[in-house]
Amino acid sequence: MNKSILLSICDAIPVLWHLVAIKTLEMFDRQLWSYSLEFFRGEISDSEFEQSFIDAIENQLTRAWNEGADEVGVAIEDMTEDDIAILDGLINDEVGYLTGLGVDIIDIKESTVGMSKNEALDEFRSRFRDRIDIWASKYDEMVNRAKIHFGGKTRLVWTLGATEEHCNTCSALNGIVAYAYEWEQSGITPGESGSAVLECRGFHCDCSLSETDERRSPNAFERLLDIATSGNVGEKRLKGWVTIDGNHVFIGETGGDGSGGDNNGNKDLSGVSDKTRAWAGSDDGFSSDGSHYTVYHGTTEENAESIQKEGLKPPEMTGASWFMTTTSFEEAGIFAGGYSGDAVIEFRIPTGELVNSLWKGSVVSAGDTQHAIRGSALDPKYIYDIHKIGK
Repeated sequence: MNKSILLSICDAIPVLWHLVAIKTLEMFDRQLWSYSLEFFRGEISDSEFEQSFIDAIENQLTRAWNEGADEVGVAIEDMTEDDIAILDGLINDEVGYLTGLGVDIIDIKESTVGMSKNEALDEFRSRFRDRIDIWASKYDEMVNRAKIHFGGKTRLVWTLGATEEHCNTCSALNGIVAYAYEWEQSGITPGESGSAVLECRGFHCDCSLSETDERRSPNAFERLLDIATSGNVGEKRLKGWVTIDGNHVFIGETGGDGSGGDNNGNKDLSGVSDKTRAWAGSDDGFSSDGSHYTVYHGTTEENAESIQKEGLKPPEMTGASWFMTTTSFEEAGIFAGGYSGDAVIEFRIPTGELVNSLWKGSVVSAGDTQHAIRGSALDPKYIYDIHKIGK
């Protein structure tokens, strides 16, 4: 039977989706699509949609994590509390985007009032089919993440997916054999949505890492780092940014940290709670009297205007691993320049509001240089100034 006809039949009779027994990416995709479609049609409430989606995310991503671990010889009972905590964090990142999806479905329900059922369904498909596909692709991404995490010295080879065209990064990685821990340290994961390393950003990427008996590629780890820093993938590169121990971080060209905080060691942070300092991840952003925390975001003037209205938000389908701000004005400026940007937004957050306003602090550092804050998103009320910089 033609696949499009089958999809239409299942869309017409949503319960059919729930009878499909395939426990893979396809099943995950069908579950998410079914719940979204039912919510759009008003067949389930917003609370039922939310709980069904959360259950699917938890169940299928846990299944994917276990599947990846099993492929490199690690059983569920061998997993540690730290292993489970990593899984829980990845799941929570995905659940965090559910509210936005629900709101968007409600919006399209309202905008299609007056259309015929077929017209409304076509509009829904055009707006949400690719979006759900990207979300469902997290299954394979989680399998790959587990292989890398649990693999240790298991040799894994990068294999291109079935797409007709591949980005420069994936093409450069094709055929490289490296130990699992080297893939993990390089920060490169096939299909990682919103990836700061892959030129395709991981969207619709079906490349994979597979266990192999082939010998490790010569200078494998060095090659991975070289590719991660975009030295071998043409002009589309994150200038000045590298990947160290799985974190995408910036290495300043001058060797200084350029921090907006007072780094002379004379800070008075006696009034700052341990919880707040731990959340920030580093003391470098704090002012000398501990009254506020300063971070910067490099962008374009046009985007800066939008951020002034709506605040700073991570790109859709990314999570707390996406770096948005830095404690260094210099770093933000060079990052903006790498994308032909011409503005740096300075945010100042009162210390007492830091925990409730800034996502996971976790400033990443290398040597004497302080770097980007993991997964930061900020309300526009914290914008202190917008600095124009030369292109």
